[in-house]
Order: sequence, then C-alpha cells, then structure tokens
Amino acid sequence: RDYYASRGLGDVYKRQELRRANIAMAEFYAENQRLTKLLQYKEHVPEQKLLPAKVVGRNMGDLQDVVIIDRGSADGLDKEMAVVTGDGIVGLVEEVYPDAAKVMLITSSRCKIGARILRADSRAVGVICGRSMENMPLEMEHLPREADVRKGDVVITSGFSGRHPAGLVIGTVRETSPEAAGLLLNADVDPAVDSSCLLYTSDAAD
Repeated sequence: RDYYASRGLGDVYKRQELRRANIAMAEFYAENQRLTKLLQYKEHVPEQKLLPAKVVGRNMGDLQDVVIIDRGSADGLDKEMAVVTGDGIVGLVEEVYPDAAKVMLITSSRCKIGARILRADSRAVGVICGRSMENMPLEMEHLPREADVRKGDVVITSGFSGRHPAGLVIGTVRETSPEAAGLLLNADVDPAVDSSCLLYTSDAAD
C-alpha cells in the first residue's frame, strides 16, 4: 500500500512539473511574440527614435490609470513623450524620474490626444479621450457634425500638438453618434492596445 501511495504521489509531482514547464514555455512564447512585434514596428518607422522599456508597476493613482516603466530622464525620456507597443499607442509619459517614468494610459479620462481618421477620402480630425472605465471604448470628440467617420475606420495620432509623432495607431471606430446638442459628432473607438496585458513598451519621439 505504501509503495503504491508513494508512486501515485510521484506521478502527481511529475504532472505538476510538466504543467509548470508548459506555463513557462507559453510565457516565453508570448514574450517573444511581443518583442518581435516591437522590432517589426521599429523597422516600419525608422524616422522615430524608439527606446525599449519594461512595465514594472501598474494600476497606480486614484483612477488606476498609470503604469511605471523602467526608463527615465537618464535615458532621455521627457514629459508628453508617446509610449507604444507593436500594436499602437499605450499612453503619454506623465512624470519622469532618473531611472523610471509614470505613463498615463490612453484609457484615462485625463488623457487627451489629437487624432485623425486614417482614410484617404476623410479629413476628419478630433481629440481622443479615455473614460477611465474597464472595457469601455475611447471617445473621439470635437468632430464636426458632417465629419466623414465610419465604423471600422482606423484612428491615428494627428501629431498637430508637436509633442508626439503623427501616425501612431490609436484604435478602430466602433460607432458614431451625435453630440448631445447635435452640433458635433462623437465616435466610440476601441483601443488598439490592451493596457491590462502590458509587459513591454517603447518610447517614441520624432
């Protein structure tokens, strides 16, 4: 009886070790995919200076709308610099320390970024605002009522502020609706980046 009990326990340990190995392999693969995307993004935008960074803290602040990255002023970071992944923009650098920086997520209600529609026959320009609520789309505001914005349109940074590059992917239009007074148009935009899964980013500058 003791022999079979100990043999059974050994099988349990083996299964646990195998499960841990599978999880480690899956994490390694996912990390490799994220880094590959960042490298591909860098190749597509050679005019931008990109600085790889790792997320070392998250859900900071009263609104839980900030992440901490392991790059700071010693690496050349400054306020308002855009933070991106291979999928699009994550947010803007809010505070800079010598070896770290706070990044305000694009989903924050405090974050406002100039944006435009990426379609040759549309000149629609507005401002992207977050809503500080989980699983809620971003909002594209200040669009003229007659603006040519359609479901599925890709939204990118306009770069008009001069503080961060133009052409960074923000997300995709989910739907449009008239503003309360009926004078302007609003668009719900699904963000390109899932900020809850962030591990690696790059800081982008012209």
